[in-house]
Parts: sequence; structure tokens; C-alpha cells
Amino acid sequence: MLPGFMGNMIAASQGPLFQTNFSEYATGSPPIDWSEKWDASAYSASVVAVTGSLSGKALRITKNGVAGTQPGYGWDRIPASADVEVLMRVRAIATWSAVAELVSVISRASGVPASKNAYRGVLSMQTSGSRWSGALVRYVSGAGTIIGAQTFLPTPNYTVNTWVYIRYRSVGNNIQVRIWPSGTAEPTTWLHSVTDTNIAGPGFVAIGTAFSTTPNSEIDYFAVDVTGRPIPIPL
Repeated sequence: MLPGFMGNMIAASQGPLFQTNFSEYATGSPPIDWSEKWDASAYSASVVAVTGSLSGKALRITKNGVAGTQPGYGWDRIPASADVEVLMRVRAIATWSAVAELVSVISRASGVPASKNAYRGVLSMQTSGSRWSGALVRYVSGAGTIIGAQTFLPTPNYTVNTWVYIRYRSVGNNIQVRIWPSGTAEPTTWLHSVTDTNIAGPGFVAIGTAFSTTPNSEIDYFAVDVTGRPIPIPL
């Protein structure tokens, strides 16, 4: 159990912080209060027992070999919000043979896939460089625009089963993302920090699961502050 963890929501006195290490969910099935937001054909989700995860459990995203139209999987308890900070710990659990998106954080999302509006902070697997990269993308009426170009993350090279953190923030007109290996010091600067006024929000928050067909992933911590306040690293 995480310090201060009280099920699905931190006590009201501590503010609107939603966090889970998936310990409260039964293994072998999807978490009961999560749902598919976009294009469920591209993936499936289930809580599984995982040695070395923060609680002994994790959310496993299994891709179905279909490049979806930007699928999303979200926690239904989180209200539609404009200003959010999201902190997630994730790892790839399979190899990849081509440049492939692992996961993303989606915020201010609305509409159907063909005409969606959203910002996305993206973690991708590469076949060169340090083998992982981060980016920011905006969708307006379904049209995607890269607002923070794919940028190689620092060495050492990413390897399968390595846990990493993604911190993503959309507060006001500032959209930001940073990514780093779990167990190392969090960077003091953002990988990308962009000013953008195209999507004011509010919208739903979700995990982007399967824009590419590989690799599969596990997430053992997911937290959202719906006021955009910084979220501490779980101990």
C-alpha cells in the first residue's frame, strides 16, 4: 500500500487527487470502474499480478495487432477537467521491431475518434538512439499536429521490463511532459513545454493504449490531480 493511499481517492482535505496502484482491484479482469474511451478494438485491459510492481499488481494493456484510431482507457471516477497533472509508472513487457508508441497520457479529450479533440503526451519505443523518445501531440477536429517533436530520451538505452515514469501537465495554455527511469532522479526540466491555446477544455483524462500494434505494457501507478498541482513520486 502506498503511503497516504486511501483506495480510489485521497481524503478531501488533501484535495482532488485520484491515485491507484491497482491493489484494490481483482486480478484476471478489467478494473471495474475504468472504461474504454475510444476504439476498443485495438486492445484489451486486465489487472494482473506482477512481481516487482509497487503493490504486486498492475494494469496490463494487451494490443490486438490493430493500429487503432487513438484508443483511450480511462478511470470513470475522474471528472472532466481542463487543468490536470498526471503521473504514471509504466513498462514495456514485449519487444518491438519498428518504431512504436508504448503509451500516452490524454487530456482535455472530447468527441469521437474521427473528430476528436485532445492533447497527448507520448512515450514511444525506437529502433535507434536510446531506443525511447517523448513527444507532445494536439488533435483538433481529428487533425493531429505535433507540438513537441519526438525527442530521444537520455541513455542508458531502454530495455524491456524497465519501469519508467511519465509526468504530464496541462495547466492553462501550458502543455508539458517529462519521462525518466524509475529509481533515478526526476529531471528538473521538462522534455517538452509548449504554449498552446487550441483546446481550452475541459475533457476526459485517459491512458492512450494502442496507436501502434506493439509492444504490450503494464502500468502499476496512475494518478491525476484535477487542479494541476504537482503529484509526489510514490514511495
